[in-house]
Amino acid sequence: MPVFKLCMRIIKHNLPALGIYLIIFLGISAIFATNMSKEEDPAFSQSKIPMTIISEEDSPLIQGLTEHLSHVAEFVDIDDETEAIQDALYFREVIYILRIPSDFTQNFMQGNFQTMEKTVIEDATNAYYIDLAIEQYLNTARLYVGVEDIDESLLVNKVLDDLSEEIEVKVTTQISNQSTRNFTIQYFNYLAYGLFSILILGVAFTMFILHDTDIKNRNASSPIPIGRIVREHILANIVFAFVVYAFFLLALFVLGVRELSVMMLLFMLNAFVFTLCALGISFVIGSLVKSKAAIHAVANVIALGLSFLSGVFVPQFLLSDSLLKVASFSPVFWYVRANETIGQMSNITADQLVIPLQSMGIQLVFAMTFLSIALVIGKRKWGLERA
Repeated sequence: MPVFKLCMRIIKHNLPALGIYLIIFLGISAIFATNMSKEEDPAFSQSKIPMTIISEEDSPLIQGLTEHLSHVAEFVDIDDETEAIQDALYFREVIYILRIPSDFTQNFMQGNFQTMEKTVIEDATNAYYIDLAIEQYLNTARLYVGVEDIDESLLVNKVLDDLSEEIEVKVTTQISNQSTRNFTIQYFNYLAYGLFSILILGVAFTMFILHDTDIKNRNASSPIPIGRIVREHILANIVFAFVVYAFFLLALFVLGVRELSVMMLLFMLNAFVFTLCALGISFVIGSLVKSKAAIHAVANVIALGLSFLSGVFVPQFLLSDSLLKVASFSPVFWYVRANETIGQMSNITADQLVIPLQSMGIQLVFAMTFLSIALVIGKRKWGLERA
């Protein structure tokens, strides 16, 4: 297979040029993966609420209440003066002031449960946690006051022991999976740019060399039939395309996404279909490009232009309707649309598969169209008309 080997040597010779796009793509993906790993866990954690307790008595019951409130409150000392209290509330130094009267403990132990005076900032919703903690403490204490003849210190110990009991609750969060999913969507979207650029360059380089007049004349005078030359050339580019495709999948594994779910298989299938489409477009471009210098310019214009237009770098929901209508004539638009739909799937159902499969079908139509055009152009380029 001399033509196949020649194509491989041409691609190998141009690996530095192809590597630039590969580095750009992997750099963008690595930056995104790094940011993903730094995402903070948004799980709920309660912060302590600044409050002041102004107590006119110091009893074990009040000390127990203070100890219990210390789990949810950060105590701030302020003077018991109207102006100092107003300033503390105005400047948000405290949001909750609890005033305990001098006879509160005595009345409480006698079953006369009077309320405490509180001053709260009007829009401070977290003051609810202070109210809840006070009610928990006093309601638990009332149970012992009502049914047992118990002294104050023992009552406080029992109340604090009861309130110290905790039930372990495990909250399962999907944030890690969600971050991985977002990264996977972005990775496969960026893949359109990287794959497209490399295929255009690789295929165009081989076609440019093989269509050189001297090489074409030499091939025409060789005993190898033209049809075999064309088949070997196409086979070489197909092998090249799927080596690139496999490399991008391997890079995704190296970057940390090692989940092989149905959703991942759909992403891979969509990328596979897009590879066929990009290969067809690359054949057409390679058949039309007249100079080696123009290959880089065409690769940049086509790959970057379609990527920006179709939602690779900017999400499609941020693009205008008129722009999306124009982009719908590009296979990149349908590739990105399928990726984003797959990424939003909660459960894999037949209804949810409609849009991804429809988008892949449109990409296949694009692929067959461009491959047909490439074969027609290539037939003339290889001089088969004369044969």
